[in-house]
Amino acid sequence: MRMDSNNPAVDNPVQPRLPKASLAKGRRGLLPTVLQLRTGLIVVLTGLMLIGGSQALAQEGQASKKLRNQAEFAAVATSGNSDMRTLSFKNRLEYDFSDRVMGTWDLSALYGKQDGQKNAERYTTDLRADYSLDGPVYLFVMGGWLQDEFAGFNNRYYIGPGVGRSFMDGPYHYLNGEVGLNWAREEYVGANSEDFLEGRGFGLYEYAFSDRSRFLQSLEYLQDFNDTDNFKIISHTAVTAALTQLIAIRIGYEIRYQNRPITSDIKETDTVLSASLVFNY
Repeated sequence: MRMDSNNPAVDNPVQPRLPKASLAKGRRGLLPTVLQLRTGLIVVLTGLMLIGGSQALAQEGQASKKLRNQAEFAAVATSGNSDMRTLSFKNRLEYDFSDRVMGTWDLSALYGKQDGQKNAERYTTDLRADYSLDGPVYLFVMGGWLQDEFAGFNNRYYIGPGVGRSFMDGPYHYLNGEVGLNWAREEYVGANSEDFLEGRGFGLYEYAFSDRSRFLQSLEYLQDFNDTDNFKIISHTAVTAALTQLIAIRIGYEIRYQNRPITSDIKETDTVLSASLVFNY
């Protein structure tokens, strides 16, 4: 049921694979102390992942690795009439606890500055555990945190279970669908906070052009059960081509839509177009 190939450089960047089966305008600025703590945490976590990746790389000759790591880096810098800096980082760590159980840890960071003014800053982390049932059906539980002050969120937390099914499992076409239920808490910039129950729908399609090239499209829908106007849609499109067994290039386009922005000066839609180097260990 896994949506992957024998080439590790084209692993699925969005959706966890089955065990052997997310730039906006808004309010800006964080306390320097918080920035220092966050930066230190990201550096430490990155170092731990690279160590874990090196251990997995040592086992490359094995037919199947329990531990897998994928790191993605992108940077843009311009000067002259326009002075702009944009950095992004993503990391996925996967571990097979057994033939049926797999854990996944995702991290991402996005930071942008133009003409000395910060214009983007978003951090996320997500944990997920999958349990494969007999056949194409699987269960999962997931939880995560997001901070995106430009979109109006000081913090957003969620946790909840779900069920998924693999409808197509290769060799060229892959299709998964998921439904779930989350408890969510949103703490807004300059406003109050809300706790609510939300429904989650998710779909992922992947097409393998070859062993080294893939196209991916995912779509996620989040619906607040207490307020029908409060829903979010997240779309991710990516094309990945491997350069070697360990390095790939990826072109991605992400759309984040919230139907009910926190304040009137926050736009409903954020988009990110990226070109990245991907490292697989």
